[in-house]
Amino acid sequence: MAENIEELKKKLEYYEKDPEKRAYFSLVRIVNQQVDYLNGFDIKNNIAGKASEDATFARTQGIWEKLPSMITSLNDLKTVLKIKRQDEEEEFKRQRTTPESVADNIGNVAGQNM
Repeated sequence: MAENIEELKKKLEYYEKDPEKRAYFSLVRIVNQQVDYLNGFDIKNNIAGKASEDATFARTQGIWEKLPSMITSLNDLKTVLKIKRQDEEEEFKRQRTTPESVADNIGNVAGQNM
């Protein structure tokens, strides 16, 4: 296994003791989703119809207008919570799910008949 029991216990303790950091990383995840959405948004295809019939443009506009203040707030929160690069790297590793990471966590039995 990629992680032993002790490493997993440390991760669990981290999240049980620091709900503030968990909340921070949840907000980061949401901001990243918004950025991904905006990167795929095409104004030409979403502005043609009546605003009363399709609110997609208005809702998307709300996202891009609030995003700068959300990012500023995240940076301020990061400073207040004293989140380090190592915390961010650990969170990235924890969130990343791949077939290999799943196999590592269940004892490398992926694709095997049980």
